[in-house]
Amino acid sequence: MSVEASVTPSHTVLLVDDDPRLAPLVTRLLGILGFASVEVAPDAAAARAILASTGIVLVICDLALPGEDGLSLLRWVRGTDGLRNVPFIVTEETFSFEDVIAADELGADGILLKPYDSELFRTKIAAAVGGSARRRRKTRGERMPLEGNAAFAGSLWGLRARMADGGTP
Repeated sequence: MSVEASVTPSHTVLLVDDDPRLAPLVTRLLGILGFASVEVAPDAAAARAILASTGIVLVICDLALPGEDGLSLLRWVRGTDGLRNVPFIVTEETFSFEDVIAADELGADGILLKPYDSELFRTKIAAAVGGSARRRRKTRGERMPLEGNAAFAGSLWGLRARMADGGTP
């Protein structure tokens, strides 16, 4: 399913990133994909306020935020009724193995390295909003397996293999 086929003009994406130069680029890329509205939050506190008051269909969140980090926000989203199934993509310039594992364990629907490759960006967004992202059970604390998100699982297992062979992420 294409991103454009699953997006309506009322669909809003939340970008959580403290780099003000990134918002126009992401907004443009998301506009090309059919999203008419992008809310921008510079930190987790502002993101929580937006999530509590706006119908967000996707969160794209930087890992390194001032104050509270992106993984903490992800944990909060996954523990909040009404938000737990909102697709959540974690971004960063570099990821440690521990960051990738933590993102997976907390229920991230994908990871994206900055700077964004436009085709990979499109693919990750399509997987998240097109229905192939992971869905969570209603009971808190239960994790869904990676089988619903083959791209994320493949990148995770590929990273684990490279790290086991002495490589870098």
